[in-house]
Amino acid sequence: MIRREGAIDPSLAVKLASQVLSALAPFHKAQVAHRDIKPGNVFVEVVPGMDPIAKVLDFGVAKDFSGNTSIRTTLGRRLGTPAYMSPEQLLGTHVDGRSDLFAVGVLLYESLTGKRPFHGESGLELSANIISQTPASISAVRPEIPDMLDVVVQRALAKKPEERFASADEMRRTLALAASTARLERKPIRRSRPDL
Repeated sequence: MIRREGAIDPSLAVKLASQVLSALAPFHKAQVAHRDIKPGNVFVEVVPGMDPIAKVLDFGVAKDFSGNTSIRTTLGRRLGTPAYMSPEQLLGTHVDGRSDLFAVGVLLYESLTGKRPFHGESGLELSANIISQTPASISAVRPEIPDMLDVVVQRALAKKPEERFASADEMRRTLALAASTARLERKPIRRSRPDL
């Protein structure tokens, strides 16, 4: 959808991000992080006459972050898609559900603007920018987007996990409040596409 349309309708972007957060919440409660949230891992099912449904796919690099498992990722080995990875993933430090919230923030930013929040000519430059740079506000890229949505996305993109939302449920509730405050209107979906 992003590839075809660039920025997508804000109400749809919020709806799909909320569904992704709802899908992640039980995994985070079980202390499992997905670690590869990106458009290609969000399948959007569009059925005529129904609202679109986002489904989170590919838990192939998911990780138990409880410390109660014998399965460990090799120290220093980064797993995921760099453009959507959190600073702590890139640095190889402790990862938990808040890393997925960072990725949802990237996904929401891209859905609302048609552009990724971080760029780089190489993987190393991209990683350095994710770790150190604050992205342009959504309103700087797309002024008609309500400021409340920008606040939610900027919090999700905080460099330190403790500055992000504490849980997927908290981010979903805050996103719903921001959308209702902004009075986003839904527009009908015209075509289907297998991923976000």
